[in-house]
Amino acid sequence: MESILTIRAAEPSDLTAIADLWRALRREHEPYHPCWSASATWREDLLDELRAAAAAGTAVLRVAAEPSGRLAGYCRGRISPLPAASGEARIGVIEEVYVEPGSRDAGIGATLVGAVIDELRQAGISRLETTASADNDGAIRFLERARFSLHNVTLSRDL
Repeated sequence: MESILTIRAAEPSDLTAIADLWRALRREHEPYHPCWSASATWREDLLDELRAAAAAGTAVLRVAAEPSGRLAGYCRGRISPLPAASGEARIGVIEEVYVEPGSRDAGIGATLVGAVIDELRQAGISRLETTASADNDGAIRFLERARFSLHNVTLSRDL
C-alpha cells in the first residue's frame, strides 16, 4: 500500500529527521567533489544553522511527510539580501531539495520545490536561483523541468 504524503512547513520536531536527509543528500553528492562531505560536527552545526535561519525569518523549509510523521524528503530555500547598489533588495535561493530514493519519480521533489517557490513569491521575491554540480545530470534535468535555466556559470578550481 502506498503512503499518502503531505507537503507542509517544517516544524521544530522535524529538524533531526531533516538532518538525516541532509546527510543522505551529502553522501550522494560526495562523488562529485570532496567539498560535499560532512564535518565531524555536521549534525549540531546543521541544526544550529536551521534554527538560526528560522529565527531570522529568512528560511523556507518544506517537508514531505507520511501519515506516520516519517519524512520522505525536504526542500530548503532562503531569502538572501543583495548588495545595496542592486536594483532589487533580495533574491530567493533554493539551497537543497532531497527525496529518499524509494520515494523518487512520483513528483514529490517538484511539489516540494513548488511549495518553496510559492512561499518565496508571497514574500515578494521575484527572482530565484539554485545551483547543481555540472556533472550531476539528474539534478540538472530535474531543475530544467522545474523551469530553471542557465543564468550564471560558477567555475571552480582545486588548490
